[in-house]
Amino acid sequence: MPEAVEPLVCSVQRRAAAHPDRPAVLDREGKLTWGEFWRLTAVAAESLRKAGVGCGQGVLLCAPNHGSVAAAYFAAHALGAIAVPLAPETPPEVVAELAALAEVRAAFLARPLALPVTCLELPDPSLSKPQVPALKPVCRLEDPADLLFTTGTTGRRKGVVLTQGNIAQAARNINTFIPLQDDDVEVLPLPLSHSFGLGRLRCWARAGHCLALEPGMRNAAQ
Repeated sequence: MPEAVEPLVCSVQRRAAAHPDRPAVLDREGKLTWGEFWRLTAVAAESLRKAGVGCGQGVLLCAPNHGSVAAAYFAAHALGAIAVPLAPETPPEVVAELAALAEVRAAFLARPLALPVTCLELPDPSLSKPQVPALKPVCRLEDPADLLFTTGTTGRRKGVVLTQGNIAQAARNINTFIPLQDDDVEVLPLPLSHSFGLGRLRCWARAGHCLALEPGMRNAAQ
């Protein structure tokens, strides 16, 4: 029998509970185990709660590949909010336009931007967090999960909404054809703001291997 589909943030939570010390994410600043990644997700979720973010509200993510960005993505999902990823090099005026169009309530940014929403710092993996609030995902498969904007190369950017069920089912289907083991390490050079890069993060959440995030390596010659 195929494994049941569940919101991917629930898959991350289960993995962290079952294998807290197993490597989960690598980036240029270090390594996060599954337990550490879930605690970082809980810290990001608490920041969103304090900013008044709840079910159905948008959370802008505009930062390069990093474990903290991945944690913020799943933190939004855990609260039933909608992740709105944008490339970190997006011009400020375009970020402001799309943030207004998506009606985001809060934003995780890698650079200061003048936005009429609550701008939050990405959770810092190096900081000790002895009292991390418990995090219990409240999202359902039918809830909106992501709002992805097209590049706009042939016209105005268009927003595409994906539900929790959409992204979970897609991850299950891809992992069926590209199976991964718990001890595999996958290098991801594509940005998490890109649909393919984000898709690999979703597959990681379901497969439970180790994901190495490389920021901005778009030139294959590198």
